Amino acid sequence: MSSFLYRLGRAAARARGLVLVVWVVALVAVGGTALLANRGTDDAFAIPGSESQDALDYLGHVFPEVSGTSAQLVVLVPAGQRVDTPAAEAAVADAVARLKKVDQVATVVDPFAKNVKNAVSRDHQAALVAVLLKVNLAHVSATTKATVSGIAADLQKRLGPGAGVYPGGDAFSNHIPKVSATEAVGILVALLVLLVVFKSFIAAGMPLLTAILGVGISVGLIFAATVLTPISSTAPLLAVMLGLAVGIDYALFILSRHRDQLTEGLDVWTSRSRSREPPRPPDPRSFSLV
Repeated sequence: MSSFLYRLGRAAARARGLVLVVWVVALVAVGGTALLANRGTDDAFAIPGSESQDALDYLGHVFPEVSGTSAQLVVLVPAGQRVDTPAAEAAVADAVARLKKVDQVATVVDPFAKNVKNAVSRDHQAALVAVLLKVNLAHVSATTKATVSGIAADLQKRLGPGAGVYPGGDAFSNHIPKVSATEAVGILVALLVLLVVFKSFIAAGMPLLTAILGVGISVGLIFAATVLTPISSTAPLLAVMLGLAVGIDYALFILSRHRDQLTEGLDVWTSRSRSREPPRPPDPRSFSLV
């Protein structure tokens, strides 16, 4: 294996331009395939056969109103005013009627209904409108969120100056982390650290370049695999995090070993090709006859 890696490293070093082109072409091909064929990630988690999953499935059949996620509107009026005035109750009732017609909404609880308790604060300045959805958090559409937010804004205008209506709840939360600009910030920080250590753009850029190429191809393959099986949005994030960390670290190991071998007197081509240090014969002084 050592001889094979030596020949592979030497060939890659000799044809470094071709190797770079092949990697870039692979990145473009995989990325293009993923862009055209991917079906998006699926964040609906299920554990078939488990007791909790069986309970959720049964609840979805017999009582779908409480089997999904929920949202809420917090209605707040200024100090010295009451939220349960006839005008405010009528405005909330109209908003509740509009919410019930929203797609994915199962039912809405009017805080001023006769059979509803503890939905109005003790000081009568705030009320809570509960919105129960038919779907879980992963399947709440952006249209549903925008419509609920729009109804909340209209209700706030109707209640008058100083009043506030704040949409929230689990439906508006984001429990699942996804790839964001944070990773780009991490790459910039890594570049600055490498520049300080190596004092060379080439030495600092090579580990980042190899890591980004590897991560790009890996993420592209993950999204392309969504054609065959559901994949969570955490998978690309983990691929980016682990790929950047491992890719940069191993590139630094190779670069550091290359510099050490040059310092020891090896020529450039031999140092580039060598996959590991050659085995050294044992020291006779380490043996004992006792």
